[in-house]
Formats: sequence, C-alpha cells, structure tokens
Amino acid sequence: MPSRNVMTQLTRRVLFLVGLAAFDSGWVSGQETGGRKYAILVGVKEYDQNQLKNLPFAENDVAELAEILKQSGFRRVELLTQAEGASDARALPLANTIRETIQGVLEDRNKEDLVLIAFAGHGLQFQGVKENYFCPMDAVLTDRSTLISLTEIYEQLKQSKAGAKLLLIDACCNDPLAGNARAAADVKVESKIRYQIPDPPGGVAAFFSCSAGQHAFEDETLKHGVFFHHVILGLNGAAKLKPREEVTWDSLVAYVKAEVPNTVKSLFGNSTRQIPEHRSQLRGSATLISLIRPPQPVEPVPVPSSPAAGVKVAPLVWPFTAGKAKAAQESLAKSLGKNVIEKNSLGMEMVIIPPGKFMMGSPANEADRSQNEGQVEVTLPAPFWLGKTEVTKGQWQKVMGTTPWKGESFVREGPDYAATHVTWDDVQKFLKKLSQRDGVTYRLPTEAEWEWSCRAGTSSRFSFGDNDSELDRYGWYGGMADEDNADTEEYAQQVGKKLANPFGIYDMHGNVWEWCEDVKIDQLPGGNNPKVLIGGNYRVVRGGSWNWSPHYSRSAFRLGLTPVAQDYSLGFRISRNQ
Repeated sequence: MPSRNVMTQLTRRVLFLVGLAAFDSGWVSGQETGGRKYAILVGVKEYDQNQLKNLPFAENDVAELAEILKQSGFRRVELLTQAEGASDARALPLANTIRETIQGVLEDRNKEDLVLIAFAGHGLQFQGVKENYFCPMDAVLTDRSTLISLTEIYEQLKQSKAGAKLLLIDACCNDPLAGNARAAADVKVESKIRYQIPDPPGGVAAFFSCSAGQHAFEDETLKHGVFFHHVILGLNGAAKLKPREEVTWDSLVAYVKAEVPNTVKSLFGNSTRQIPEHRSQLRGSATLISLIRPPQPVEPVPVPSSPAAGVKVAPLVWPFTAGKAKAAQESLAKSLGKNVIEKNSLGMEMVIIPPGKFMMGSPANEADRSQNEGQVEVTLPAPFWLGKTEVTKGQWQKVMGTTPWKGESFVREGPDYAATHVTWDDVQKFLKKLSQRDGVTYRLPTEAEWEWSCRAGTSSRFSFGDNDSELDRYGWYGGMADEDNADTEEYAQQVGKKLANPFGIYDMHGNVWEWCEDVKIDQLPGGNNPKVLIGGNYRVVRGGSWNWSPHYSRSAFRLGLTPVAQDYSLGFRISRNQ
C-alpha cells in the first residue's frame, strides 16, 4: 500500500464497503498522526478434527471486513481464511500461522500506528478454567497449544509499540461441539462461553460479540454473524460521527452495541439476549474510516459499443511495438478524416485509440500481481477517443463551477493540476454537462478500454517495461512526487509532465487513481467489448497515484471503490466513441 507516512487520509471520506478498492491513514484520539493502519483478520468456516461444528458465515464476516479496510486506509490487511488458503497455504487460519502473522504485523510498529485484529469462529472455555480460547481450523480440543488464548493475544499486543491496538472478537458459541462422542468425552467445555474477562493492557481496546454467560448468533438471511453484520454496516457509514463525517472506534462500538440486541430479538425472539461487551484501555479514540455525504442519484452516461457506421478498421494484434501503435493511430485518424489528437470545447486533448484484441490482466508470474488480475482475452471492436491527460482542476471548474478539493489536505491549486476529490457520481454529472455542451456523448472508459490504452501494445508490468526504477520517468508515485524539490511533494501533480506511453497518453501510471465506468467484480470480464454496469457496490479505479507504491501503478492492477469515494489521490480522464 502507500509507502510513506504522508498517507494519512487516503480515500478520505469513503462510504462503503472497501476497495477500497483501497488506503493508508493514521488517526488516533481524533488527531491526524501520520501513522499507518494494519489488520489481521481470521475467520474459520470448517474445522479439521471434526470436533467442532462448522460455521457457514465466519469467512464472510472477515472477508467483507477485509475489503472495507483495504479500500479505506489500511496499509496492510492479512486475511486468514480457508478460502484464501486454497491458493496460498500461508493464508490458512492455523494456530501457528495466526501467531506468526500477528507477531509479524505487530513488530516494528510505532506509537502513531493502529493495529486491528478480528476473529470470527468458535470460541470456548474449559470447565473450571477462567481463560477464553479461539479455535483455529486445526484446533484439537485435547491439546491447548493448538488453541489461541485471549491472554496470549493480550501479551502480544502489550509488547507492541503501536499506539492503538483494537480487537474484534466474535468467538462465542453456545454449543461448539459437533456431536462427536469422543470429543465430548475427552474434554469438558462450558456450555455457555465466556466468564468475565480481565481488562486489556494499555493501548488496547477489545470488543466482544456478547457479554459473559451469553453466546453470539449468526443468521442465514444476513449471511453473517449478527455482530459482524453491524460492524460492517457501521463501517459503511451507519456509525459515522458528525460533523467530521468519520467512523471512529468509539462511534462504531456505540452503534454496534445499540443495534445487535435489537436485531437478535427481532430474529430469534424477545427473550433472546446478545449484548456486545467493550473493554478498553485506549487513550482517546481512533478514526477507522472517513466518509462523505450520502450518494445522490445520477443518471449514468450510456456506453455505446459499435463503431461509427461505414468505418472499417483493422484491429491491432497484441502485443505490438510503439511504432506500430503510432502507425495504426495515424491510419485510423486519416480514414476518419480526423487528427490523431482532437480538441473539444474545453481545449481538452483526446487521443484516438485503435481497436484490437489482447490479454487483459497479468500473467501468473508477474511480480506483485493480485489474484483478481487473472488474464482473460478481450476484443475491442471499435475505435474510441481517450483523454490525453487526466481532467484538470481548470477543466472541472469550467464545466461544474465547483471546487470539491477546496480546503482539503494535500492539494495544490492551479488549473493544470489533476482534479481530485471527485466521486464517481460527481463525474457522471460532469460528463452529462460536458456532453450537452459539446453535443457528443462523453463517458468514462470501461475497464478493458483503460487497460488496452494503458498497455498500448505492451505485455510488461508497465507500458515502458518491468522495472520499478523507471517509473519516475513516466508517473508520480509513492508519495515522492519529486524528491529533489520538497515544494512539489504530497499532492496530485500537473498533468502531462512525465513521458507518454506508446499511444501518446500521459499519467496512466500514477498521479491520481482514475475512475472507470465498470462495476468492480472479483475477476476480470473477458470477451467482446466487455463492460459490467450493474450488479455490485463498487466502481473500478485504475492506475495508482502519487502517494501509492510503484506496483499499484502496474497496467493490470485494479481496485474497487464505492461511487461516493472522494480523495486527494482520486481523479479521472474521459472517453467517447467516434
């Protein structure tokens, strides 16, 4: 995730889910600290030894939480579930893996950092033993070394120098045993989980899904435990604190404590009780996520798919050289009676992009690749136009008459700087107004169009090759805008100041994340002119930004944000058909 401590508000005011797509921030006691946020999320759905009942929704709890945290400010999110472990054994929720992961995240933290640990799975106590245990997937009830005790978690947190250490624990089950006669005979487990627990050490806050003598419920209709259902809703904005429009630890706790008992009663009867319990030695509070205003309904701009009537264009066969890219653009423009670069009423330059076929995504051996980048074959049958640069502040103001970045942190004013703090919903309004002004239909590029335009015939990590060290010639990244000139750091830069890619497009790597038209789905869409316009809560953003590490600027990297996400590293460029 972002590489420097200046990343204190990335994806500010994100209303989620969550990536969250995905950002780094550090707030403790309501004050901006410059620290970073880390999370370890453990969910166990099935148990190896068949001594414990399976839990159908424990993975859902932490997987959805992971998306929120990734997209809303957390530098590192370690997700340990059997689903993750299916492709990477290091992500299995095994006892020793959990211990090692927690230790690895907690070490080398500083007082400005925040660490969140969440457990979803079975918890138990042995009769006569006042200790609470979490059960990893390899738990053996007759061997307590395979269980994770609350005491050892407290001790690990106590040793860490992180300023805010937070625990979310939904590990309370009335009858965890699987009906296995041998397990029942070999161990004596309390039928109701949790004695009173000791207070956590300094700097630690622990939030449990229920109080002593109770157990926690999960529900088929919610597809979650009731506790984590409300944690997720709270982080999505239900627990926001005004006027700062942020979710703090305290506001989240207050919201969840108020909602869980009512939900449990409505689902399971008025006599059923589940009251979350909070124990804290945290000084002040900690801001988890920043939010913006609720989304406003916007009529989306349509995405036509067919080329202009009567124009026949030979598609480019990928991969291809920079010389072939330029020649194809020139030939296509000539056939249309146009120039390779055309200007609109704003003076905004738009570059013609030829059609073609390519492998979208990254190969399995690409460094730093994500699982959601699996390659698919894509055909783009029609040429289209794409902004030569990202939309600038000056262009935005001419169309909208507003300055959404005004008064925000990490902003440099000027008409040629990339427009930031613009939501996907706001961008749709911009596109509609500009379309009415010019009499053509402007839109955001689809995800496939964006990557095709970014790659410009290349199959490497970046449009210029595989080497991170070359990135500073093509884009602003990693919070370092210009390390030789401190006056130019820590904000989105003027557009078009680095080198262009083979299609003659600037800032496809870094500067600001760029909105795409598509809804974010888990895997890349393939086929003929693919686009995903319905069915999800997040919109795709691409390209990395001035304050994210180099590998997030790769051609294939993809992130998802809610349409109301607004941030100082988030902007866009426009597209249109012929």
